[in-house]
Amino acid sequence: MPTGSGFTFNIDSIRFDKAMAAFRSLGIESKVIVKDETRFLVKQVIKFTPPKTLAQGRKAVARDIKNAMEPLDDTKFTSKKISMLIRNKDVNSMREVVRRIPTMKASTVEEFDPVRLHERRRDSRGRVQRSKGVFVLDKKGWKKYVSKKQKNVGSAKAGWWPSLAAVGGSVPSWVSRHSNRFGSVDTSRLESNTSPRIRIQNFSTAANSQNQQNHQVESAVRMRARSMEGKARHMVEQAAKAGGLTVH
Repeated sequence: MPTGSGFTFNIDSIRFDKAMAAFRSLGIESKVIVKDETRFLVKQVIKFTPPKTLAQGRKAVARDIKNAMEPLDDTKFTSKKISMLIRNKDVNSMREVVRRIPTMKASTVEEFDPVRLHERRRDSRGRVQRSKGVFVLDKKGWKKYVSKKQKNVGSAKAGWWPSLAAVGGSVPSWVSRHSNRFGSVDTSRLESNTSPRIRIQNFSTAANSQNQQNHQVESAVRMRARSMEGKARHMVEQAAKAGGLTVH
């Protein structure tokens, strides 16, 4: 990571470090560089952290839960007997019904159990990518569960929010609503004249995937390094022109 930062995992930041050094060589205080570049960097990381929008996140949550367990709708069946079995949440009887329906025979009917059917089937990224072919009969409970999980949308981004707020940045309300429940920041050494530091921690569930998190930060670091290089080059050129030198 760049000088003045304290992420809890390692990434290749040689280019970023050189860009930071270039800024210091221009006479800019280290603490100013750290604060400004942390703001730009964290904003970029948040941008790279899914979802792009609240609507996109809510849709993804509902899709994943449906892949894990899908509610049977009693109004979709023409048979009054089957509709009644669904309304009565008669799991055993509906298992037999499903076995006899050609398009559903590869599926199963289970008791509504969000922990067993959804939580324990999520992959390392917290996703359920493919349908498990599981039906449940508690449509009301299923909808309530989806609504509950959708309230967590933005938590991965929110894990970076405390650090961004500490250096003067802002995020949409659907991210900031999570407050500091998913991340923390230590700015106790940010004002140091010799070795300014800011320590950032994102402990949201969605950030537990180390590979995904590393990729997001590495991508942001590369973008900031390119931007800083360009900015430093521009400042050198401006200084040279002001001094009457020819810039090639």
